[in-house]
Amino acid sequence: MTEFMEVHVQTNRNRRVPRSIDTRQEIFGNSDARDRHRKLDLFRDMIGASVNLALRDKSCCMDINFLNRFLYAKKFDCEAALDLLIKYLLFKEHNKHILQKLSIFDENIQTSLRDGNPSVLKQRDR
Repeated sequence: MTEFMEVHVQTNRNRRVPRSIDTRQEIFGNSDARDRHRKLDLFRDMIGASVNLALRDKSCCMDINFLNRFLYAKKFDCEAALDLLIKYLLFKEHNKHILQKLSIFDENIQTSLRDGNPSVLKQRDR
């Protein structure tokens, strides 16, 4: 079995992934890890400099994974990611009553799941 694996790896080593399939390059352009890290630092600085009332508690915005969600969603456009973050925090603030009572066992949510309203994506979204 390992012989097959070695042959398979050697034959596929020089194959290039077609550009249409390489979604990572389409999403991020030619950015690399340093560029994404630089954008993350810029995003953190923008959050720190913001005077928007939604960002008054800036401690929740220092988690790298949390911030990367917004950067990935906006293809590392820091201004658009900041707008999305502000809208997210405002939504959470204005809808506390909904989010506090939210439970997977709620009858309405169970009905929606049975009806197939939310569904699983057939492909990865990134």
